[in-house]
Amino acid sequence: MRILLVEDNPGDARLIRIKLGEYSDFPFEFTRTENLGDALTELDESFFDVVLLDLNLPDTKGKDTFEKLRSHTIGVPVVVLTGYGEETMGQELVQGGAQDYLVKGQIEGHTLARSLRYAVERHTIMEALKEEKKDNELYLDIMSHDIHNLNWAITTRLEIVVGREDVPDNVMEHVLAVLEQTRTIASLLTMVRLRSSLRGGTLPTQQHDMQVLLDRAKELVEYMYPTQDVDIAISLPDGPVEVTGNWWLLDILVNLIDNSVRFSGKVDPRIEVTCRPCDDGKMVQCEFKDNGPGISDEKLRSAFEKPTGEPTESELGIGLYIVKEVIDRLGGDIKAIGSDEDVQGDGTLLSIQFPSSI
Repeated sequence: MRILLVEDNPGDARLIRIKLGEYSDFPFEFTRTENLGDALTELDESFFDVVLLDLNLPDTKGKDTFEKLRSHTIGVPVVVLTGYGEETMGQELVQGGAQDYLVKGQIEGHTLARSLRYAVERHTIMEALKEEKKDNELYLDIMSHDIHNLNWAITTRLEIVVGREDVPDNVMEHVLAVLEQTRTIASLLTMVRLRSSLRGGTLPTQQHDMQVLLDRAKELVEYMYPTQDVDIAISLPDGPVEVTGNWWLLDILVNLIDNSVRFSGKVDPRIEVTCRPCDDGKMVQCEFKDNGPGISDEKLRSAFEKPTGEPTESELGIGLYIVKEVIDRLGGDIKAIGSDEDVQGDGTLLSIQFPSSI
């Protein structure tokens, strides 16, 4: 095992070498540096299985030592050496990416050897899992794309059948049912794509005009229901209503309006969409109100929770859960008010807030 020991105290370094040398079944090769700068140079020029890192060095102290090392080199496992009484710091560093910590003055040969061996093994397993996760995510992206294309082809052909006048009513009933399911699949695939995009960390944002987004979302939803008279009424105040978000906003608005159509449960649903700046001027609030019988609050709350177990017919799917996740990442908020709340009229109310860009 090739070990990079970063330790400025020659006595501590000698003791560590002696402790490890007590075990013949633990072959090792030491390279030692006395400061972090030289350690980073060694990591750039040579291969090491593990770094044994003293946190208090001439050129850096405490947590900064580990953080600087990790920001420079993430492909090598690190075991940190802490002083007496610094166990809390060691635990925090393990949570931050160190494989283990050892307290100076309490190090025994077998403990040190085991810690270094386990650090390398855990790191190897973690790297393998990361690669497997990347492969799985790639397969998911490819499958989502291919399934979307197949679903679109099926939807297009079903819409052609719906437009014909020679189809018997009993057959048309089944065609419309299948067409509804293809739209559900399309909506879920869009949400999967959104969820997949969340892997990238910080979301890029830009300024968006809500009038433009809502008008486009209305067109897309109306296209999804060619055989239904879907009435989508959009109301905004005079003047621009602008929000900070990204290209996912349109998909989110389409999903919310589509959910409102489904919540209505009516042949000719009416969806009222209102959008206005909040009183503090920092947020913009949009509400989506349907004319259906309403959905219980308990059911709506579960729609925003992470799905667990096998889905049932009563569940609302994963769409709203993913929408909430994206909106939260954008600094917004979403909630739903069902049939049990004191809301004028029947139906379900979805309310979202986005950061204002004005």
